[in-house]
Amino acid sequence: MAWHHKIQNGAWMNKLELQASENAKRLREIVFRAKTRIEDKIIKAVERGDIGTAAALKANLEKELFDEYVRLGGDLDKWGRSTSIETARAFRKIAIADLPVGSVAETWTKFSQRYADQIWSRINPQKAPSLAGVSLNEHLGSMLSKDINILRKTVADVYQEAALSGMSPGKIKSEIRARITSSRPHWEFVDKSGRKWKRGNYFSMLNKTVSNNAARASYIETASEAGYELYIIDGFLSPNSHPACVKWQGKIVSAKPGHPVYPYIGDAEAEGLFHPNCNHSPSVVLDGEITEEKAYAAKLKAEQKAALEEEANAA
Repeated sequence: MAWHHKIQNGAWMNKLELQASENAKRLREIVFRAKTRIEDKIIKAVERGDIGTAAALKANLEKELFDEYVRLGGDLDKWGRSTSIETARAFRKIAIADLPVGSVAETWTKFSQRYADQIWSRINPQKAPSLAGVSLNEHLGSMLSKDINILRKTVADVYQEAALSGMSPGKIKSEIRARITSSRPHWEFVDKSGRKWKRGNYFSMLNKTVSNNAARASYIETASEAGYELYIIDGFLSPNSHPACVKWQGKIVSAKPGHPVYPYIGDAEAEGLFHPNCNHSPSVVLDGEITEEKAYAAKLKAEQKAALEEEANAA
């Protein structure tokens, strides 16, 4: 095919993997520090005897946990903002290199804080329900509630058993500590379909999604500044691909709604394209390439069919 693009999807994904790997290091540090702080708060509260009653638990440890989750949310917000800026900066360069020689480069604004803020406002996962259908703020609130419920139930269970068995105050304290620490931290992430994500898998997905969203938004923003409106959806499929990926791969879309011929990219996203961990990416389409869309789509279909048959035979 005569597509002009220098950054094909494979190269896009390789660059994104490198960027996401760097972003993940900082995210792991944030999560580990938060986990350690929360466990430390719980252990110290048990040692002080601050969780002997429901009232004491609410007045002391529950407030401390709330503060720690607020802090975690703030740390994640800072991480997301810096991650989006670094990724957007890298993919702005990729977009400029990908566009044809002779594009109106003089119209491109410099990569500024204002530009970075625009990108971040579009992809901020704290409020946007794009991560497994539930916003990050909702997840953090759910995590806090589950932690508190476990604490309350543990304390109630131990005191009930103590009343029946005559457990000593020292034994009560050690038993509460043992049970609480064995279940800490109870970090589960449940998406809108009811699926439970392990902590490591969820934060890995969070990292990849923020990185991919920033890369895509930066690429489209840069190309739009140069006057390009149409993009082709590039990527690869597997037997487990999302229906939206199957439907939209190889299709031309418009970055703006209301195009007389091509659908709006936002409609594709609403159907599930660019979902968490999605490997698809947009590439600028030139006017002269539009006539090749059917041939390109046919080529993709043949390649996908061959790949699926090969995978099925291997299994």
